[in-house]
Amino acid sequence: METNKISKFLNLERVMLLGFILAKLVLSLLPISYGIFRDEFYCLSMSKRLGLGYVDVPPLPPLILAGVRFLFGDSLFALHLIPALSGALFLILAYLLIKKLNGNRFALLLTLTTVLLAPCFVWWDSIYTYDTFNKLGWLLFSFLMIRLIQTEDPKYWIYIGITSGVALLFKITILYLGLGWIIGLIVTKQRKLLFRREVLWAGVLVFIICSPYLLWQIQHGFISLEYYHNYAAGKVSSFSLPGYLLEQVINMSPLTFPIWLAGLYYFLFHPQGKILRSAGITYLVILLISYFTKAKPDLIMPYYAILLAAGCLWLGNLLAGGGKRWLQAAVFLLVVISGLVVLPGARPVLPVKTCIKIYGKILPKKDVESHALPNLPQTLADCFGWQEMTRKVAQVYHSLPAVDRAKACIVTRNYGEAGAIEYYGAKYHLPLPPVSGHLQYYIWGPGKFSGEVVIAVGFSYNDVKVTYQDVREGPILTNPYMMPYEKANPIYVGRKPLKRFQEMKPWFKWFD
Repeated sequence: METNKISKFLNLERVMLLGFILAKLVLSLLPISYGIFRDEFYCLSMSKRLGLGYVDVPPLPPLILAGVRFLFGDSLFALHLIPALSGALFLILAYLLIKKLNGNRFALLLTLTTVLLAPCFVWWDSIYTYDTFNKLGWLLFSFLMIRLIQTEDPKYWIYIGITSGVALLFKITILYLGLGWIIGLIVTKQRKLLFRREVLWAGVLVFIICSPYLLWQIQHGFISLEYYHNYAAGKVSSFSLPGYLLEQVINMSPLTFPIWLAGLYYFLFHPQGKILRSAGITYLVILLISYFTKAKPDLIMPYYAILLAAGCLWLGNLLAGGGKRWLQAAVFLLVVISGLVVLPGARPVLPVKTCIKIYGKILPKKDVESHALPNLPQTLADCFGWQEMTRKVAQVYHSLPAVDRAKACIVTRNYGEAGAIEYYGAKYHLPLPPVSGHLQYYIWGPGKFSGEVVIAVGFSYNDVKVTYQDVREGPILTNPYMMPYEKANPIYVGRKPLKRFQEMKPWFKWFD
């Protein structure tokens, strides 16, 4: 009897899903690494100083990481366990979505394959950042909106309110998606769904769930608005709209472009998809909003899972029938080959020298923030050089006279440098924590340090000379794979400050 129940539960489609989940876990936890990524150091630092909010991050990502560290420590495996599980949940949501769209077995296989191998998702599922969770919020929100439209059951508004509130505690970009869906409903026949009392209750739930973070923002004078303003003003390079779209095509794997474009067509124009026309309009709205607000091209990447599912649904219907099995196999193989070809640019799977030898000449020379690249994508280059930097800072620190060491602190230009020194610094007996004016480090301030003697990392000579009379040059960083701007300046020692450390805070305040 029990065997029959198991056999009934483990039908072919569910076995297929389990296989993809296993593949996702293996791909995300593959024991090949170039090191800890820049943003992961920052998340680790925040997880040691829990709060109701941070300058650029809502409270839940650091809180969850604190729990992971408590249970499993700070190993690379522990750090990447949650992203891997998040990727598995994302696959489950994609499976549920294509089932609710009534996709056939080939549509299901193709949807899971495109989601598994999309470079952007591979990257997010193998490092710990708030995007690890943000993509889940986007997909679940959109799944619930599709179910609301399909069933016209107002209870889904309550689920959407809960999802929105929790998602906002991971990353506020869910607001882009929410606005897109509202506009998508307004301009279609589904606008009637907005006139339900459950919509009001959904708003109340969002407010209640987000109230701790909102209180933190009020307490700090909505300090995050300065960060968002600076981000939009100059963080991301200027793109033409086609160039902006091209970045997304590359991040989703170029050969899936026809599939998600077919998904957009299905929502907007296909007779069977017209009930979900608002889903297509939502994409166009969030694409334009993110472009004109100068958000990074990857901001709306989670929504491509919706378009991929619709495109795979359309293809599944188009290629249905035994006589077209060879076409199904050809499409499937093209998607797999495309995903595998671009995989080394999304997460470490090859020795770095091999990766550069194969891909170095075809990679862009600058990232989306106009930083020069070392023949590696920024997502990989920002895993290199951090321990070397900490070791050389330690050489400088331990070479100081004892009287200077007693007063010395480490000041860094950005949170990557600060987080790495905080992570590795105890091993080298450095004065911790480091001081920085970048984002949340500015809020944490200099603590016990007076600033009489500083070891400056990431600054030019003129930056340090503005505040210190005595500036001595230290070693330079030499790792060939790290981001070039990180090794553009030597490490400096500054003595004889012109101002007290607290008065110098504006000197190193950077909300970018």
